[in-house]
Amino acid sequence: MTMRTASLTLSAVLCAALVAGAAWYLRSPAPQEELSAAAAAAATTSAALPPRPPPAACGQAAGAACVEFRSAQYHFSLFHSDQKDVKTYDEGGGAATFTFENFDNAHGFQIFVVPYSGTTISDARFAEDEPSGVRTNLTTLMVDGVAAAAFDSYDENLGDTYEVWFIHDGYLYELTTLKAFAGSMRERLATWQFI
Repeated sequence: MTMRTASLTLSAVLCAALVAGAAWYLRSPAPQEELSAAAAAAATTSAALPPRPPPAACGQAAGAACVEFRSAQYHFSLFHSDQKDVKTYDEGGGAATFTFENFDNAHGFQIFVVPYSGTTISDARFAEDEPSGVRTNLTTLMVDGVAAAAFDSYDENLGDTYEVWFIHDGYLYELTTLKAFAGSMRERLATWQFI
């Protein structure tokens, strides 16, 4: 086999592999788009709920609109800036992470939701979800009628953070943002509603 024939054969094999890979990728749903039967039923129920009007004090920057985000599966709705890119990550075991990020100004927050049977957040659960072990300036605030623990913490990738954790209807919700954006997080929580 000549070098030219070998090269053409290798090129043909690589092209075929790329085409097959692209076809498989396009045919397969993205991981975060896969819904369990329960999630699909919850999504249908939530879709039947009318959208909420944006609150008068939505806390948006000039030029930004206030838009609603809903998670039927995790039973919550909140308003955020339309300038944020929203992504959902399936964490397995019924848990998920939602990220709300504006890459232009490095501003955002995330929500981690996990099934939780307790009525209080145990020290063991805190240690499991907060490896730094940092929990300072602990205060209590209300999120749609539910008491929440708000505190300063630390993440080795992010630095100083502000977190708000609360339990509702079998789920533990953990919201995290940079400490500098604590005020913005509280504004988002003022729009939170359990659905």
